[in-house]
Amino acid sequence: MRKDIEGKLKRYGEISTFWVEVRPLVAASIKTESFDSLLFETINRIQHTGNCIKSIIETDQGQGDNAFALARKSIEDYVSIKYIFSKGREKYTKKFYDHSNVELKQLYILAKDSGFIDLNKRKPYIETLKDLFKNPLKEKGNKTWAGISIDDMMKSLSERGDWDHRTYSLFQAQYLFSCRLLHFSPDDLSRYAEAENINPISERNNCLVALDCVIFPFYDLIRIILSELGQSNILENYIVYIARIEDIYKS
Repeated sequence: MRKDIEGKLKRYGEISTFWVEVRPLVAASIKTESFDSLLFETINRIQHTGNCIKSIIETDQGQGDNAFALARKSIEDYVSIKYIFSKGREKYTKKFYDHSNVELKQLYILAKDSGFIDLNKRKPYIETLKDLFKNPLKEKGNKTWAGISIDDMMKSLSERGDWDHRTYSLFQAQYLFSCRLLHFSPDDLSRYAEAENINPISERNNCLVALDCVIFPFYDLIRIILSELGQSNILENYIVYIARIEDIYKS
């Protein structure tokens, strides 16, 4: 395994170890369905994605494409949180959690139409949700809980000045190429005309980019939640914790 990949794996591992250490302190300081709660859950999800990517890369069997495709999750998580932070934490956190009703209704409709779930056996549960089904479901196509796409969220962050042009272009490129690796794409499929000829340099580079897609969001969101709780006088010694995570990231 290349030293640069080993270095990024080491940095990810150190950030992950730090989060495991401070996570109980953070968990004890947050309220349910608040922005801090949403941020906490997102950090945990990014860590889970990072652990999966780490496991894929450590097999060292040309799995860079799969690692990069999986990294799309952490990009979407990070962009969504930054968008909520930018647009208004209380309003957009509520909008996010309220979207669970839409997802429940989608599940109900799919279960009913496909017969995959016997709704008669779930009738008591369905009855508790009957108010949810009074209004027709508004389809959003490929849009997200926010009513806009991830691409448009990134564009909004750039236009509002939350991201400079370089940051916007970097995340846009990472997201585009991770989507191509994940979906049925002519650009990606052409690489498999002869599987044994997949470029090993491209595979290794994709490992590096996949780790970048996890490491910075992981670090930045941990830093944000520590700052949020510290400035609210909820978490003591938060400046010390922030200094530690910054040292780990920059090392």
